[in-house]
Amino acid sequence: EQSGVKEPPKEKLVLVPPKAADTVKAAPPQALSESDRIEIQRVLKELETAETLARMYRKLIRTQTSRCVRNAQALLEEVNRLFRATAACLLVKIPHAHGITIHAQAGKPLVWGEGGKEGFPVSTSVVAEVIRNRKPVKSDLGSAPATESMIMHSIEAAAAAPVFFNGEIVAILYVDRREGLQPFDVHDMRALEKVSKVFEEFPDLTLGLV
Repeated sequence: EQSGVKEPPKEKLVLVPPKAADTVKAAPPQALSESDRIEIQRVLKELETAETLARMYRKLIRTQTSRCVRNAQALLEEVNRLFRATAACLLVKIPHAHGITIHAQAGKPLVWGEGGKEGFPVSTSVVAEVIRNRKPVKSDLGSAPATESMIMHSIEAAAAAPVFFNGEIVAILYVDRREGLQPFDVHDMRALEKVSKVFEEFPDLTLGLV
């Protein structure tokens, strides 16, 4: 200013939107060994599980306890998709009784017990083992222990996890695979335990418990 020399005008920064190709997800890394393959599977499953959990929590926003069955069904649709299962359901204990019934489900229809209803029977043996051991359980026809009920009803792979409320099992999250789908692995079981916690955290919105 004092010398009378004007500064050259500053160049404006032009922001160019990214090309469509820039937003495409990168391909999964290639495994160089068996241990690498297992680690890649674990990481990808954890990422997929985290994304599923985020969608499950979002689906509970502004929901009401009076719609707990519908809320649970919406969450089960996410569970069914995560495990690429044939069907998924939430089993609950009948109040003031010793029986169990299906509270909500997703995928192909499931049935519990001998009622003559149409649908895939739930593996009673797997459910009983979850109640007895108080922890997630899996079983498949390709390896021991394939349970009697699984063989009888052609259940190729089943997995279930307990849902606790005040220290007691109040529900069981159950998924099964049929028609040639893969058995549940250790990564699936970790994921199943994580998604079952959503029902524990919001028993009012998913089970009608307060």
